[in-house]
Amino acid sequence: MLTAAAVLVASAVHRVGGIGFALVAMPVLILLLGPTDGMRLGLLLGLMVSIAALVQTWRAVDLRTTALLTLPALVSIPLGALLAHALNLSVLLIVVGTLLASLLLAGPAMSQIEKLNGRVSLPLGTGLVAGFVHGLCGLSAPLLTAYAITCRWANQRFVASSQVVFVFFNVASLLAWGWSSSLLLQSAILSPVLLLGVCTGAFVRSRITSKMATAMTLTVAWASALGAIAKGFMGWQ
Repeated sequence: MLTAAAVLVASAVHRVGGIGFALVAMPVLILLLGPTDGMRLGLLLGLMVSIAALVQTWRAVDLRTTALLTLPALVSIPLGALLAHALNLSVLLIVVGTLLASLLLAGPAMSQIEKLNGRVSLPLGTGLVAGFVHGLCGLSAPLLTAYAITCRWANQRFVASSQVVFVFFNVASLLAWGWSSSLLLQSAILSPVLLLGVCTGAFVRSRITSKMATAMTLTVAWASALGAIAKGFMGWQ
């Protein structure tokens, strides 16, 4: 029940703001299923929810920026997955929460980086770091959000383009983390819940402003970050 509830809320939040599935679901899945199984299921479900969202938003995809964000992750995603396998559950939860909180604060720093670098180097650098974080714990969304805010990326284009980035990141991360025989069964059981969340999110998004959608996503992200850190320290031995 906890897993289904996390997937329902996570998929709804994701459809509202274009990001958020991993922010809500990944800490819960890691806690309930363990680092490896939780990550694998979170990545697969994240792939599914991004595809579902992309079907509705693909016309607004910014192909150039999307390519600049995704290509560097080919190098960094496997490195993140390699580091994650060396951490136990409590340490991984603390790392996940700390990274999430740090990335949510990354906007001002990225503004300074933008002044020092060109328009091409910023998305390339963002994609490189985001890919590493995604391979480590699936939580690249706050860094992409900080990039979108820094570059004043229109919300509609960000929502659409980020789905392509997440599809690529999740496929590459699944290849790095490996496959298990239980993944298809678990994802099939949770698919109706995920689709219900996407539909609910689409309904909510049509009735709120972009600022409200962003505020909702950031609130959920901060709650997930602090919750993951607390759970990690409670399980510390």
